[in-house]
Amino acid sequence: MKVYRANNGKKKISAVAICLLLTVVMAVGGTLAYLFTNTDPVTNTFKPAQAPNEIKETMTNNVKSNVYVQVPQNEKNVDVYLRVAVVVSWQDKDGNIGPKVPVKDTDYVVDMGDSKWVLHNGYYYYTDIVSPNESTEYLFDSITVVDGATPEGYALSVELLSQSIQAEGTNAKGEKPVQLAWGVTIAEGSVTAYTPQP
Repeated sequence: MKVYRANNGKKKISAVAICLLLTVVMAVGGTLAYLFTNTDPVTNTFKPAQAPNEIKETMTNNVKSNVYVQVPQNEKNVDVYLRVAVVVSWQDKDGNIGPKVPVKDTDYVVDMGDSKWVLHNGYYYYTDIVSPNESTEYLFDSITVVDGATPEGYALSVELLSQSIQAEGTNAKGEKPVQLAWGVTIAEGSVTAYTPQP
């Protein structure tokens, strides 16, 4: 006579393991669903630094005067270094540039402003740090066209292009943003070329 034994032990262990696995998956899924639907999003409170600037000037009778740069007040704005490029040209009433370039002290005269502005490689650098809601001293007291120097149909155009960069902070080598971005070191009353550290 043959005896048949059912091997139900392995089937029971497999069924229990599957039930436990399903219970864990359901618990984790339910917990995640609850957290996603019932948790308020976190507001990003990080405010990236900004370094804006505005050129201010007075224009009277074709004489540009009292030229300075202001850093606007804003909670994101930081202390900055400033530099200004000056582009001078003859332009007609439609903005077309004339055939020759105006020559300083021959076609126009610049009455420089404060000594805190230093000319270095084509830029005027302000050698003090400027904080938000503060201004530089005058870059130019006035820029005046010499009598008889203006070509027929043209007028002197003086465009001022300003840039600002965060003044504070250093990288791991101790290099400041102004050194890395503009390639200069700014100290009180002077601007010198900067060579990056190896």
